[in-house]
Amino acid sequence: YLYHINAIQWNEMYGTVPGLANFHDRFGLNSSVFVLSAAFSYNFLYNQYIFTISSLCYLVLFIWLLKQIVFKKGIIGFFSILFIYFFTAQYANDISSPGTDLLPNIIVGYVLLSLLFDGEILTKKTHLFIILSLFCITLKLSSFPIILIGLWAVYLRNKKFFKALFQFSGFGCLLILPWMTKNVMLTGYIIYPMAQVDLFNFDWEVSKNSVLDIKKWITSWARIPMKNHDEVLAMPFKEWFSVWWNATLNINKIFYLLAAAAPLSCASYYLLNKKVEKSILITILVAYLGLTFWFVTAPDVRFSFTFVLFLALLPLFFFKSLVDKVAEKINPLLIISTVYCLFLMGKNGYRLFCEDYISAGNFSEYAYLPSDPSEVKDKRNIKFNSVVLLTKDGRKIELLDQCVANSVLNKFAKIVS
Repeated sequence: YLYHINAIQWNEMYGTVPGLANFHDRFGLNSSVFVLSAAFSYNFLYNQYIFTISSLCYLVLFIWLLKQIVFKKGIIGFFSILFIYFFTAQYANDISSPGTDLLPNIIVGYVLLSLLFDGEILTKKTHLFIILSLFCITLKLSSFPIILIGLWAVYLRNKKFFKALFQFSGFGCLLILPWMTKNVMLTGYIIYPMAQVDLFNFDWEVSKNSVLDIKKWITSWARIPMKNHDEVLAMPFKEWFSVWWNATLNINKIFYLLAAAAPLSCASYYLLNKKVEKSILITILVAYLGLTFWFVTAPDVRFSFTFVLFLALLPLFFFKSLVDKVAEKINPLLIISTVYCLFLMGKNGYRLFCEDYISAGNFSEYAYLPSDPSEVKDKRNIKFNSVVLLTKDGRKIELLDQCVANSVLNKFAKIVS
């Protein structure tokens, strides 16, 4: 309710307005998920938003992994069933939500698993991985390290670093430049919220203090939510980490520890075998960079769970021959596990489908949203005072959100003064 649905509705009904982030700073968070959701909301058919993009992509990922389970079997099948089970457990309630977390994690998961399962995949499907790695950045900045996969794919085709870098930059101009252009239009910055990259000085540019403020909120909220960001960011590492760790689910604590130990597993495997495929090394490097980038910037598990889960399960792959022998004997168990996964998904999906969203109390748990959120505001005791502005030509503009109204009035006050 804070900004996801608002951003989707704005993309659907209006154009890109210069300086829109001055009215609400979250409008500057220009995820491509919002544009896709606006294009496929089907609001004109159902008079209600149905968020299909993430659910469709999740379905494709699930079918792809199901294919690995049934036909590849062995370590690949075993790895796939574990990945899809824990991935689904993490994102079950996001599958048909307007959030921006699931889609980039789906793409990151597909890219990393493809490289792990088939070391030659980058030469077979070069353009696919270039497009996915670049597009993923426009969905969520926390997936940034995945860009190295696209660069490596270009390099494998050219075998010359600078030529590969030049070609990759060309792809970047085609895929990322429009997104960056919209960032500039909305906020005045190429990448928002990064006040350091300020190449322009447009009159609609969001103030640096506002940009720094939202950056602080993103980082602090991921560490310790519900607290003032200055207080959280002033904490020494040991203090905030202790609070963050204690608030983490036990299963995620296990994943974090296994993920952090992944490089040790890789080193042990190398010492024993004296050889590791380049594709696996690149995959581990990208995944570990993703894990580090996530922990330093905003360590909320939902942002980059794929990097964590991939690294946590990776040691299994280093014992491929052993797991293959075991997996051959327990192949029926893999089938049973797959059916169980489908059962859990179906059970959860049916519960969401049957829920009365108009009268339900806690809407944040559910994927489909009521067409009129005013009842939710009443139940949550969220009261907004409307403000009416009178323009010079006599037109009235009513602002229903008090926060937006205050922002607008402050802007007008500065202009008048």
